[in-house]
Amino acid sequence: MADSKRRLYENQQRSIQENMPRLGGYSQAIVENMMRRRLEDIFRKLDSDGDGYISSAKIDISPVGTEVLETLAPLLCEMEERNQTLDFEAFCEETEKLLKVIILLH
Repeated sequence: MADSKRRLYENQQRSIQENMPRLGGYSQAIVENMMRRRLEDIFRKLDSDGDGYISSAKIDISPVGTEVLETLAPLLCEMEERNQTLDFEAFCEETEKLLKVIILLH
């Protein structure tokens, strides 16, 4: 089962890479910087106590807009199911994976 999930994920990643528009190095850096700043802003809003971690037990979703919450819902639900705590880097990694899947599905 784990192998089939891994293959599915790898196939999705390959498909995403093949269908993504190609950006030049400078443009890519600008987009990545903008994305990182946006994720940092979202993370700070979710980190209710400012300790550098978010978890389902102490997350504050009230300062985050509905559209963002709808997008992050699968990640937030998974965090709750697994009783998971994420730092900023892990949040970025998980959000980027989620966004790639969302892009693939649309």
